[in-house]
Amino acid sequence: MTLLIRTGHSMLPILNSDNRLQCVFSHRQDASRFLLGFDAASVLSTLLDWNDLAALPGATSLGQLPESPVLTGNLHVALESSTDPEIDDVFVCGSLDTAARISSDKTPKWILCVSTVVPPGAGVDALNRRGSFIIHYQNTLTNLLSSLTGQVRLGSLSLAGGACVGETDFVHDVRDIIRGARHALPVVNEHQSLAGVVSASDLRNAPKRQLILVDHFESSQSVRGVELAEILEIVDHHHIGDIVTTTPARVDCRPVGSTSTIIALKHEEHGIEPTPEVAMLLLGGLVSDTLCLTGPTTTDSDRRIAPRLAELAGVELQEFGLDVLRSGDDLLTADPASIWSRDQKVFSIRNQKFAVAQLETVSLESLPEDRLNAFRKELLADFQKNQWLLSLLVVTDVLTGNSWITAAESGAAESVLQTSFGDEHPQPDWTLASGVVSRKKQVIPRLMQALAESN
Repeated sequence: MTLLIRTGHSMLPILNSDNRLQCVFSHRQDASRFLLGFDAASVLSTLLDWNDLAALPGATSLGQLPESPVLTGNLHVALESSTDPEIDDVFVCGSLDTAARISSDKTPKWILCVSTVVPPGAGVDALNRRGSFIIHYQNTLTNLLSSLTGQVRLGSLSLAGGACVGETDFVHDVRDIIRGARHALPVVNEHQSLAGVVSASDLRNAPKRQLILVDHFESSQSVRGVELAEILEIVDHHHIGDIVTTTPARVDCRPVGSTSTIIALKHEEHGIEPTPEVAMLLLGGLVSDTLCLTGPTTTDSDRRIAPRLAELAGVELQEFGLDVLRSGDDLLTADPASIWSRDQKVFSIRNQKFAVAQLETVSLESLPEDRLNAFRKELLADFQKNQWLLSLLVVTDVLTGNSWITAAESGAAESVLQTSFGDEHPQPDWTLASGVVSRKKQVIPRLMQALAESN
């Protein structure tokens, strides 16, 4: 209670020996019960044990010590008019002679001798033989009774539990809980150990999470809660999307084939050489985005940076690039429902939305007809569910530079696929798009033109 008053906090969290949160002690809820007339004497056995009594200032244990320190009886003060104590009572007396005069079958188990003189050893031994355990308290009875409260442990008060919040909770999700609490709330980690406290006053200056967005400029592609964060920087090679920042942000958007190229260029511009591990990660992203420098989005910057990254990573560029492309080719083995739309993007024209998904493979012509039909079935189900204007699935062979396209068209987009890519069909319901590998530069512009001109 002294700590609570001195710090001015609205509550103190109570932890066990493992630092796990048990409950809280609050001046708005609990302290008044103990500050205003609290008397430990009437509930002594439920609040204190023998070790607590022995730890009182001025107290000394005499003779034998109990094996179990648990108190079971009531506090009984020896006065002239008092009745005999029970065996389990804590018997407070001014002299051991008072306890010795009690019949042997009534002698209390616990004795507190309050006097300025240490009791004689013979008296202690005699009571030990009766099964009594003795503490000498070298002070007055009044001081003893008033100091008992100071020995009460928080854990013995059976304080009620209440609300707490987690350190990974979003502020906006728990704001109402914090504002509605009578006191500050504990904040716990995943192991229920205390991480801190949070109060309603903290919400007024709650810090925002700070983000740097990499390889995307669309809010739909970003992390949950991006609209509540402070965006410090955006690094991307795509078109500028709908991200809105509340404060000025640095934007590094360059017309290159991969954001990995931009990161490598930033290393170069700041005189920092990537580690072999970082160089390999950047090279993997670069060859994946540019189809090992063969895609139409590849720029001179990509061609210059890639060999340098390969040298730092200690790999052969072409061999590494093909390994990267092959490693992402799971069209023969993966569940069609789980992969067909993993790289699906949504676009808008004339107030209507259309979707284009793309898969990449190194063996397009080896895909069996039943796999192609399974991919198309998933596309048609998604088309019906979302009521797209048009929905396409583009399967690209990264080695030959060709794509096969299947589509679901609404009445307003009828024949758009044929208008954009011709009518050569390598498989039923699939159209050949020769030399088409880039959704951004080769697929979307043709669709936009055809949809803009359709009736």
